Amino acid sequence: MNIAQLRQRLPASTLTTLMVGVLLAVAFLFVFVIPEYREAARLRVRIAETKLDVEVRTRLAPVLAKLVKAEAALGKIDLPSKPVPMPLAEVDQLTARFDAMAKPLGLRLMAVTPQANSAGKNGRLAVNLRLLGTMDGFHEFLTTLSRFAPLVSVESSATVVGEEGRELLLKCWLAVR
Repeated sequence: MNIAQLRQRLPASTLTTLMVGVLLAVAFLFVFVIPEYREAARLRVRIAETKLDVEVRTRLAPVLAKLVKAEAALGKIDLPSKPVPMPLAEVDQLTARFDAMAKPLGLRLMAVTPQANSAGKNGRLAVNLRLLGTMDGFHEFLTTLSRFAPLVSVESSATVVGEEGRELLLKCWLAVR
């Protein structure tokens, strides 16, 4: 049956009602069903992401517990609250002092270079250090250096692989008087 035959068999008011019903059904789909379907798809994605996040957190929970336990076992590092200025006359002893810190840790002090042009500026002296050794030794050296009374700050640090092994390059500021 085609549309012309339908028009002959059904009255015009029935056809109009039928067309209005079809238009309302299509409008209902576009206004209510399709947006809800899209929102449901977004929620499915969000649920999957949340499940993945929960799974990752569940797997990492034992690691976090071990880290918290290890951190508690480390104890507190006593850092000097305020740098104790070093006399400028003792600057020539810096090599011996830094070497005494580095040797027990298996590090070799390659160079200590105080920057003379920075001496006395705001009571600070810039010092460049070059050490040779392992990363564990560097870590321990930085911890030891943090307890060095004249230390004000470490401005920069870098590690490079040199001809003789891994080198740690530091620029630190010391309090001087």
